[in-house]
Amino acid sequence: MHHAHDDYQANEILTAAPAKLHQLLLEGAARKTRLAIQHLEVDNDPDRATDAVVVALKIMSELLGSLNPAHNPQLVKQVAGEYVFIVRALSEGNLHRDPQMLRDGLRIIEMQHETWRLLNQQLQQQADNGEAAEAVEQANQPAVPAPLLLKKPADTFPVTVDDDEPGEPGGLMLEI
Repeated sequence: MHHAHDDYQANEILTAAPAKLHQLLLEGAARKTRLAIQHLEVDNDPDRATDAVVVALKIMSELLGSLNPAHNPQLVKQVAGEYVFIVRALSEGNLHRDPQMLRDGLRIIEMQHETWRLLNQQLQQQADNGEAAEAVEQANQPAVPAPLLLKKPADTFPVTVDDDEPGEPGGLMLEI
């Protein structure tokens, strides 16, 4: 069934500025993580929970892969660390069917989403106050750029599996 909301959402994504697209992707990852928690706790359906987590992980991998340390290395390293934490929490929460681990990842996703929402709100206020050219330039050159969305295969993301924490299974390393 085709809905007007789907058309609106598709148009919003296709026309979004990079910072807004980042916010929308975080929103999608949060929504899928909440759905996975519901499938584990309420529906007792681990297969559907896994499907939801896989989508959230794809989104987070895309965001992680889009980070460009050339813009602001220190900020990118901090954001990358948070994204790696999210990927680990979602992966291990799914593996162990642990809703609390999923909630830990969701908490960081929601904080990141709120940060990007506030950034977009500030950019919109600047544009509304006549600072449109400068606001658009800032939005198009963020320290954490927009995801590349389908422009590169997932196996080229700068994340490798490594035992970076002995005693903790499934460590992830970010190559910066």
